[in-house]
Amino acid sequence: MGLPALEIDALPLYEAVLKGSSRPPDIRAFEYELQQGTGYKKWLFNPAQQRAEFRLRKMAIARPVKHRLYKGYHQYLTTDCPLGKRRWRSGYREGQAFANVIQDCMHCPRCAFLEYETEYAGYQEVPLVPARVHCWGHLEQSLKPKPWQAPV
Repeated sequence: MGLPALEIDALPLYEAVLKGSSRPPDIRAFEYELQQGTGYKKWLFNPAQQRAEFRLRKMAIARPVKHRLYKGYHQYLTTDCPLGKRRWRSGYREGQAFANVIQDCMHCPRCAFLEYETEYAGYQEVPLVPARVHCWGHLEQSLKPKPWQAPV
């Protein structure tokens, strides 16, 4: 429906504020934490976040992924990595930037998302191999990295 929705986990809040002490329960502290606190809340849907993610997805460039079998190992590579993760050292592509999708793109803060080739296994559609990397590495460096990653 597009409405903001917040989930409050009241049981740990109750245990932390009311049940944890030997004193009589402090209802005001519970009410304050319930209304003002952020420790026991999480967004189920945030329209502002959805709009921001949609804008970023539209700005991302889809880079095709190529499969390569090298010395018995499967590799998935994408060419023209804007961050220059790796460079070809020889051949007709010498000096050209590329990235290994598994090692570089999946952990890159500039990777918006990976698009996979899919097949049906029974009635369920399952991802098989990466088909495209949607990347916003071409944009300015002011974008923030994902919270679990170090800045580039």
